[in-house]
Amino acid sequence: MKFNFLLPKYKTKLQRVGSPNDGGYLIPAELIKKTQTLLSFGLNDDWSFEESFKKINNRCNIYTFDHTVNRKFWYEYTILSFFYFIKNFKNYNKILKLIKYFLFFKKKYKNFHIKKKLY
Repeated sequence: MKFNFLLPKYKTKLQRVGSPNDGGYLIPAELIKKTQTLLSFGLNDDWSFEESFKKINNRCNIYTFDHTVNRKFWYEYTILSFFYFIKNFKNYNKILKLIKYFLFFKKKYKNFHIKKKLY
């Protein structure tokens, strides 16, 4: 059985977006530049995809939906990291992550984190 129907019909330049830790995504470069609004579902402590996308297209509005990332999440994340940092003097990245979060998700940059559960 031949699967020639699965072969691409058109050639396009793909651009990798996101961190290697997240696996990253290959997206046609032309579409990234034309995108006006990016909808993202799921955040946790890694928004490298959204950051990477924004670096390529800074005119894009980004709406990220994740109801689990809230004050309680950041409180536990940073407090536990702080105590671990004091104990081991290694884990400062998690504390910096909170600062990066507030810097990235600002209205003036058109990046929004919406804390709603979508069904």
